Amino acid sequence: MSEKKMVKRSIAIALGIICIVLVVGLVGAFAYYIPKVNNDSNTISSLNSQVNNDTNTINNDTNQISSLVSQVNNLTRAPYEFRMSAGYPSFNITQGGGFTQLIEVITVSGDVQSINPQDVIFSADSGSSGIQYSFDSTSLLYIAGTNTNGPNGFSTLMTLTIPQSTPTNYYAITVTAKIGSVSHSISVLVAVESSTVTVSGTVNPSYSGITPKQIEFLNTAITIPSQLTYYATVTGSGTYSISVPNAQEYAVSVSDGTGTWYLCSSGFWLEVPAGSSSMTRDFTVFGS
Repeated sequence: MSEKKMVKRSIAIALGIICIVLVVGLVGAFAYYIPKVNNDSNTISSLNSQVNNDTNTINNDTNQISSLVSQVNNLTRAPYEFRMSAGYPSFNITQGGGFTQLIEVITVSGDVQSINPQDVIFSADSGSSGIQYSFDSTSLLYIAGTNTNGPNGFSTLMTLTIPQSTPTNYYAITVTAKIGSVSHSISVLVAVESSTVTVSGTVNPSYSGITPKQIEFLNTAITIPSQLTYYATVTGSGTYSISVPNAQEYAVSVSDGTGTWYLCSSGFWLEVPAGSSSMTRDFTVFGS
């Protein structure tokens, strides 16, 4: 019986020793491999950081290459050149009036589609005339029959406003378009006419016994002012003088004072040119 106990005890001691050896070995393995694993993790983190740095460097180099390519393309591309055109190189307008016309920038060379319409800068110089101007937004210009593949340039609407105080005269308005470092100008001639003019002359009574007493100017133009009919006295010598709006069409009649009106002209276009505010016009009585 005692021998069996001794055997069991020996086995237990042997197992204990084996466990101790295994634990010591495991602890030793941890002590050896954990620093190595940590070193390997640090090495991997360092390599990942280096990869990220290299990736950023590649991206920066790629952006720089793209910028250089763009610069080379700009240097090798033919510079954009253009000419200008106005819908009406010259026109007449009365004091207090306004006028809108088309201004065009027409491509001569270069790629029009490489230009942003908002980069086309329009300006004008009216000198000391007091004439005011404004430009509408710039848009691409398509000229029918000249280029079916794309736009031919740019266009804008220029509006001129003539103050009532602007003296009647001829004025040159310089209109300029600027695209980058290239600019061109054209001149638009504006004839500012007096808004109200004085018409005077003699009425010839072709009908025997008619003595003109009053003359009437009836506005028949499409542009009708607030006052449609204008009257003036005819003197005993047959002369008259009347103030009426300029650049209008009138039917002219005279009265002998009895209520009967006699036609002198059914379509008298009155336009006193710039630089003057009066004109002489004689009329002959044709009939009632």
